[in-house]
Amino acid sequence: MGSYAELYVGRLLAASSKNDIMPDIVGLFQRDEFHSVEPGSPQVPSPLKAHYLEAPDYPEAEESYVSQIHYYATNLSEIRERLEYLGYSSENVRKAFYAWRDRNVAWKREMVEKYQHRDTKAFGKELQREANELSQISLEDWVEATKELISSGSRKCLSVKAGKVLDLVGGDYDLDYGPNYDYLISLRVICDFAHPNEVICYDITDLVHAEYLAVGEDPTGILREHEFDSAADIFRNSKTIVLVEGKSDIRLLKTAMTKIFPRLADRFVFFDYEEFGIPGGAGNLVNLVKSFIAAGVANRIVALFDNDTGAEEALLSIQSIELPRNLKIIKLPDIDLLHEYPTIGPGGHYRLNISGLAAGIELYFGSDILTRSDGSLREIRWTGYSKKAGEYQGELVEKAEVQNQFLKKLANCSSSALREDNEMRHFNDILWSIITAFSQELGDDIVQHAESAL
Repeated sequence: MGSYAELYVGRLLAASSKNDIMPDIVGLFQRDEFHSVEPGSPQVPSPLKAHYLEAPDYPEAEESYVSQIHYYATNLSEIRERLEYLGYSSENVRKAFYAWRDRNVAWKREMVEKYQHRDTKAFGKELQREANELSQISLEDWVEATKELISSGSRKCLSVKAGKVLDLVGGDYDLDYGPNYDYLISLRVICDFAHPNEVICYDITDLVHAEYLAVGEDPTGILREHEFDSAADIFRNSKTIVLVEGKSDIRLLKTAMTKIFPRLADRFVFFDYEEFGIPGGAGNLVNLVKSFIAAGVANRIVALFDNDTGAEEALLSIQSIELPRNLKIIKLPDIDLLHEYPTIGPGGHYRLNISGLAAGIELYFGSDILTRSDGSLREIRWTGYSKKAGEYQGELVEKAEVQNQFLKKLANCSSSALREDNEMRHFNDILWSIITAFSQELGDDIVQHAESAL
């Protein structure tokens, strides 16, 4: 008969695997989301309560009784962010759905030609009907049918249209398993309309009791420590290495990522300059990038440069280099605050556009951090001229004070407050650009897998 691991979204069964875990599903969870509890515990998610009862009163049921339930549980809002990190954006899911649909329609129509014999012609007509109906189904049709299913709680209660859509897209479970058995596409679709606090749980109790997994063994931990064989597996599953211009930038970004996106922070390694005795600066960051390329490091790598003259000058040296797929160079963005910012130079005090000249990470902390107690913004002081870039270089005055105030804000505010704080929007955008840096490349892989069906 076998033993099964089952994924539930709310009350509905979304996926199942026999005698083993599903790595893509396990990879969505954190170690601290793994639980081993007694069946009667109030901690047990509602989808599992119906499966596991407390100790039965009659001997005949003792064989099916389990003393411990082993499962992962979180909510859809957490899963959504993790799916975005893996490349499952709304746009990539849309592309994958249509790539899968069109490939399936083409295959069914090809098969129709092969079933023209008298004994198989009826099957050929059925394939033609399915091809015609599938070709008319849009992503929105699938979303609406899935909404109806989640609302009703059962396929038996669906409208005729919703039932037909779900049957054609495919699924042996309550929820569709998605294009080419990519369960993560289905999960990402659900994330766009289901309540963000909807419980998602992955039950591995059966695997533990059948001894496919040891009691207390955490598959998430095993997966995190697994040494992946291929570059493609490393690109998808291993941690992202983040390189920046200096040690203070690392401290600020790492602290902020841990506080603002705590459930994604463990997916990143922030390169520690002090540990390896490497000096900071844009030039040294470029040298580090070249070293990682030469070493053939297969992890995803994000190199974050300031929006200033030093970065412009340093990046000139790698303009002619074809960067590998797993390396992304990001510059701090242009924002309105930079367009008329107070500066100090030999000629006096002027408000100038400092974007591309003197915008370090501190300029994205928000006006509340950059403003002194007297209401004035801390200025940029011009420090020198770059012949290569043909521009002046500047630096924020009282930088250490600004950094300390920002770190205090991170320490004193909750994750949700920091996300909702309008002053934090530009810094949060920088973090999100690091999280989703490889959305296009991962999306290409997702689409390729979807259209390789059959």
